[in-house]
Amino acid sequence: MGHVLVWFSLVGILNSLLLVLYLVFTKKGTRKTNLLLAGLILALSVRIGKSVLFFVFSNHIYGTVLTLGLSGFLMVGPLAYFFVRETIGPAPKLGMTMACHLLPALLFFSVFLFISYQDLHHLVRNLVYHSILLHYIVYLVTTNGLLIKFKDESSHLVNQLSIMLGLLALIWMAYLLNSIIPFFHYLHGGILYCAIVYVSFLLILNKGELITSKKNIKYEKSGLAPEDIELISSKLERLIEAEAPHLEPNLTLAKLAKRLKVTTNALSQAINSHFGQSFNSYIAKRRIQDAKRKLLEEPSPKNITEIAYQVGFNSLSTFYKAFNKEEGCTPSQFKKKHLEPNS
Repeated sequence: MGHVLVWFSLVGILNSLLLVLYLVFTKKGTRKTNLLLAGLILALSVRIGKSVLFFVFSNHIYGTVLTLGLSGFLMVGPLAYFFVRETIGPAPKLGMTMACHLLPALLFFSVFLFISYQDLHHLVRNLVYHSILLHYIVYLVTTNGLLIKFKDESSHLVNQLSIMLGLLALIWMAYLLNSIIPFFHYLHGGILYCAIVYVSFLLILNKGELITSKKNIKYEKSGLAPEDIELISSKLERLIEAEAPHLEPNLTLAKLAKRLKVTTNALSQAINSHFGQSFNSYIAKRRIQDAKRKLLEEPSPKNITEIAYQVGFNSLSTFYKAFNKEEGCTPSQFKKKHLEPNS
């Protein structure tokens, strides 16, 4: 039985390396999401590879390989979390945040590169190993929490990511059971690992690109599917609230679509269908909403010009025209009406 599991694991590892190469060099999908999934698959490959080597060579395995495998296990949870977070985005820049989350893996490798993990007292070794398992499952639970919050916005995307998380959880269960039940072979995790690799391949082959929060937008005579429209619209609203791109004077449909990781046609159609407006009208309305708030905050009408430029308009004439279209009056009249109700 053990040899069958070894072959399954080896096939998974070889295929995963092909998947990693594809993710690194493909032009499809989004670069950051692809690299995060590549990192996740590679970390799993290192972990499963360690198990295969340990089974084949037993106690003759090099200490560095054992340490590297367990370090890879420490990276799986954080990489899964950031992959899902980036996929359902828009997420803030990763940078030092992700580096901090990967620090335990680096520290583990640095320490046990010089201290033999195998020579530790068995109680200490068990404590370290189960701490790694705890670290792994805490990240999966946290990641699942992200998906639960996002479920109402895109059940299709959540289902895809949930399958991957479920398989990662089963791998964790395989290693946990092996640590407490002697006859349960840890290489069962290799079969589950193969499943993750093949699920990823199927997603790529079926969709033409890796899963992203834009789903796989396809145009039909009737336009975008309702769930696509809702997904893009909700992403747009979240981006507007979080980063206020509408305040940028030179914002274009193409620039906004790139930040949302969708095509310009898809974004334009979503805005038209969901908000009943063109891109320009939608952005102008958001700018006027901000301008009204600022008008009621500012103590003097002389700041109207400054406000017009602050909310993203390139000229006063465009600002006045948009304001009058939205409110049916000039900015000064609007301010007088709301700040002097009895006049």
